[in-house]
Amino acid sequence: MRWLLEEMAVPYEVVLMNRQAMPEKYAEINPLMCVPTLEFDGKTMFESTAILAFLADRFAEKGLAPPGIFGSTSLVAVADI
Repeated sequence: MRWLLEEMAVPYEVVLMNRQAMPEKYAEINPLMCVPTLEFDGKTMFESTAILAFLADRFAEKGLAPPGIFGSTSLVAVADI
């Protein structure tokens, strides 16, 4: 996630956590208690693939995914390699 945000020059905040001792408050944000989690415009997303696709679509003007219906899916395919 961070590599894509850096490439797109999108400001973000990283919150570091101890995976063995995640606070219960995190369950309110992400009921699966997994990372990564993205909060954007009042919405919360988790699962890397979904977040990558969202970022590619949301910031399409940055040109990091090809335009069109398969744009963000091609970015996700490369990220999964």
